Amino acid sequence: MHDGALYVQEALAAGAMGYVSKRAGPDELIDAIRTVQRGEQYLDRALRPPPASDAGGPQLLPELTDREAQVFLLLARGHSVARVATTIGINNKTAYAHRSSIYAKLKLASDHELRMLGKRRGLVAAS
Repeated sequence: MHDGALYVQEALAAGAMGYVSKRAGPDELIDAIRTVQRGEQYLDRALRPPPASDAGGPQLLPELTDREAQVFLLLARGHSVARVATTIGINNKTAYAHRSSIYAKLKLASDHELRMLGKRRGLVAAS
């Protein structure tokens, strides 16, 4: 359903062997199924990073560390700091420290601003 880079990254990190967006055509869906059946990982053609010459392509949150980006995504989805901590297995104090660092790096003042930035960057669905 979602094709934002962080959603894809999160699914693959959780162990998904394939990721296909709902816009994929029938031929691509068949390719994906066959690829996963062979034990290989499949990523939707439209979601694949650009060729290696582009050094992995642009990150959607280049200002943040991987952990901060993970916290950002959960906060942008409306999770509380306590729920973020539980979800990713850190203590509340660490989660608050990550949120503080995110606010400073992105010049944000509230979770509302964080959610709006997530929507503008296409990381969470606009509602």
